[in-house]
Amino acid sequence: MQKFTFEECIAGAWRDGWNLARQRPLFVVTSIAAIFFIRIAQDELRAIPVPHSISVMLAMGALWLISVLLMNAIVVQAVRYVLLGDEATTFSAFAGRNYWRYCGLAYGLLASIIIATIVGMTFIVIALHLLGIHGHERALYSTSGFVIVIVAVWVNVRLSLLPSHVAIGKPLSWRAAWRDTRGRCMTIVGTHLGIVVTLCGGAILVEGIAGLIAFAINDGRHGPVMELALVIILVPGLIVSGAGSGWIYRRYAVELVAQRQGT
Repeated sequence: MQKFTFEECIAGAWRDGWNLARQRPLFVVTSIAAIFFIRIAQDELRAIPVPHSISVMLAMGALWLISVLLMNAIVVQAVRYVLLGDEATTFSAFAGRNYWRYCGLAYGLLASIIIATIVGMTFIVIALHLLGIHGHERALYSTSGFVIVIVAVWVNVRLSLLPSHVAIGKPLSWRAAWRDTRGRCMTIVGTHLGIVVTLCGGAILVEGIAGLIAFAINDGRHGPVMELALVIILVPGLIVSGAGSGWIYRRYAVELVAQRQGT
């Protein structure tokens, strides 16, 4: 674990995000162009006379999947850039084994949280029914659901160092990740929120400029100008968020780094 402050993590995420964009402009421009044209294609598919036909829905699903995979590749590239420096190659972010391990872990954790939440709520409903508790059901369900979601988020934060760990090609170590985040959940969440708040400031500025341009050329609220503005916000946002995950890993990973150095 390296001693970084909250402010240093946020500043480092922005600095490394900028350095990544400056050193790999083709990667950034290609990502922006690809996501922009995917969004335009999705809008065109929604506008056809039969938007709910099987072929259109399959095409929409394929475009959505490509977009999700590309956005994950941007995040992985940013994480690898922070933690590996010049060793982080663009090809590895898109097609390397570590990229697929990252996606599998990230979406596996998400699916586990969703399944655990559904199972927990089902158990509570059955338990209340068997116990004959019928008063204030809505309040009981809401409170129970809130507690389950909080626990699920807490578990996710406790394991949040693992995706960055596997993104740089290291093996899974659930116990090490759990120990490294002990007592640090609030600071990890706070760091992520700090990064999001600073990104929101930049997003408001870009949206405002795009809105003025769209108004001047009568492009409309959902025209290409606003679509491009959203993508210009999205891609740098993913880069800075990924860099932020890398900095959080640098700040809190102790046992994971010891394991990494031993492999």
